[in-house]
Amino acid sequence: MVLELREKLQSLLGDDLTIERELGGGGMARVFLAHERELDRRIVIKVILPDVAGAVSAERFKREIQLAAKLQHPHIVPVINAVSAGDLLYYTMPYVDGESLAMRLSRAGAVPVGEAIHILRDSIRALAYAHRHGVVHRDIKPANILLSEDSALVADFGIAKALSDAGGADRGLTTVGLSVGTPAYMAPEQSVGDAVDQRADIYSLGAVAYEMLSGAHVFAGKTAQQVMAAHVMETPAPLQTKAPLVSAALANLVMRCLEKDPNSRPQSADDLLHELDAAVTPSSGTVSVASARGRSRPVAIAASILLALLLLGGGALAFTPKDKLATAMALMRRKPAQLHTNRVIVAPFTNDTGNPKLASLGSMAADWLAQGLSRAGGLEVVDARTAMVTGDVVDKTPWPFRSRDRGKAIAEETGSGILISGTIYQDGDSLRISAKMTDVLSGKVLLVLTPISGPAAAPTKILDALTKRAVANIVQARDPDRVFALGEYSEIPSVEAYDELLKGIEGYFRGDTSGYAHLEKAIAIDSSYPTPVVFLAFSRLYRGDFAIAKKLLARAETLRNVMAPADRAMTDHLEALMRADGSAALAAAQQFMAVTPGSQESPLLLASVALSISRPHTALAALEHVDPDRGLNLAGPFYWTYEAGAYIALGKFRQALDFSRAGVKRFPDERMANSYEESLAALGKWMS
Repeated sequence: MVLELREKLQSLLGDDLTIERELGGGGMARVFLAHERELDRRIVIKVILPDVAGAVSAERFKREIQLAAKLQHPHIVPVINAVSAGDLLYYTMPYVDGESLAMRLSRAGAVPVGEAIHILRDSIRALAYAHRHGVVHRDIKPANILLSEDSALVADFGIAKALSDAGGADRGLTTVGLSVGTPAYMAPEQSVGDAVDQRADIYSLGAVAYEMLSGAHVFAGKTAQQVMAAHVMETPAPLQTKAPLVSAALANLVMRCLEKDPNSRPQSADDLLHELDAAVTPSSGTVSVASARGRSRPVAIAASILLALLLLGGGALAFTPKDKLATAMALMRRKPAQLHTNRVIVAPFTNDTGNPKLASLGSMAADWLAQGLSRAGGLEVVDARTAMVTGDVVDKTPWPFRSRDRGKAIAEETGSGILISGTIYQDGDSLRISAKMTDVLSGKVLLVLTPISGPAAAPTKILDALTKRAVANIVQARDPDRVFALGEYSEIPSVEAYDELLKGIEGYFRGDTSGYAHLEKAIAIDSSYPTPVVFLAFSRLYRGDFAIAKKLLARAETLRNVMAPADRAMTDHLEALMRADGSAALAAAQQFMAVTPGSQESPLLLASVALSISRPHTALAALEHVDPDRGLNLAGPFYWTYEAGAYIALGKFRQALDFSRAGVKRFPDERMANSYEESLAALGKWMS
């Protein structure tokens, strides 16, 4: 990939610039050293990686870089220009003859105190100048501090903001699993997606200073996930315990830079420079205004920051957790996903058409392909609604608490060992769909499908062809001797009907009735499409609209032969509830769970039905299939409530209290969980 990127870049640069070698790179860019013939000088070219470049607006990126390029300071490496050519996005800057602070630390360990102070002073001066001109760096780290002779220079000013702002609200870098900045040095408020100012740079420089003086990262020995969490929650070990030769004044200043609360840090780089001068001048009795200012309690600050952890992706849906702190802790501590080698999930396809009329086509492609695989048999197939809900949960779960790749993260949440993913392109009046099958654990691509093409005016025909070809190829690849038939199923609905279905489901999960109109519209657009009928019946019945639900179920019965297995099982369940037939409702819930592998919700449905007809053992058996740290269990206390309810029914009150307390600990605001603990304590049964 690097060789291909280098060749493509060289062809764009022409004869004036010759790439000499690669200097390295990170999660967002590759770095090359080039020789500029006309001026006979070396320059550095940083190429934004394609998956990152694809998520940003090239024009907005270039505008932000132009603003940063105006910074002219002896301790700032200037940006020469930013270029968008073809599918490449890159910027250039002068080559600094020397090494980065990261290289220096790797080569020689801790930096002598005098030299470290010199590097800090130069870096602070660069920050002070940039901050006065309205530019916050956002990615201060040893790799961006360059050492040349007796000076330190800060590189990549404005790059993090350029990438972030160029991402925009609807094409941000979180959609490709990337956050702007380096988690190892990122301020707590930046880690959780809050607005940042110059004090975030001061925190990051504090982390760099700690590493320079001690020879080890402030949270050494932790994984990337643990480091990011530690920046938010943990108080670092005092610097003097790691570097006893550092004066108390300097050590205290570094630790103040690492305060969780931005208000407790030096408030500007100018303040920091003055405090540094005071700290390294023994005769000075200076006490800064910032150091005399009252500070917020660290625990309270950490908690308030963590409350935003699951909101990094934007506005919260109805199932976004109310108790973000406890949920964040669960995410940090949860075990790796248990993958089932025979379970497959079709992730919503990436939609690169740019056509708003086809916005739902990616979800639609995944839905129909999953239905086709389910009908073919031989695999556990995660149904489309489970994939959709899980995708929303994944989107609200920040990296590094999940895999960067969205499809892989969805697969892990559902325990799927096989991932099918794809991309939809539009070339003029034609659509083209590509797809592949990947082993989730190893990352090995197991099968690449020949792309399907067709007229953009007839997307459903293309999806039908995709389903038939993909199912045939996937089944044959896994078992060449198998003979199968897809059987009878409903025709693929129109894109308009499917779009209304998605809006209806979203309305339901927001907890309001706005989805009814969308579901009714989907039914009106395509009367032969069973899913919106079943889902509307489900939502109406569970809101107590029994007369409407009864009519919808009668209509659903006329479509039974073309229903997907999950729709059929749910219809049976709803009809049994309407008849008040508990045993039939339980049997249908068991069938629903069987045809929705990977769902964290279907075992909860089964448990609730079992408890309602006094079958606590059945409820506990269903709950064994639930991972309380995944899926919608991150959003509500149902798992703990049902566990407690089952043990109450069995007279095992100690176990019931344990689960109810665990639910209260995770969701202290939820009355459903609180009621169990309150009732158990009031009855005194937990004492038995």
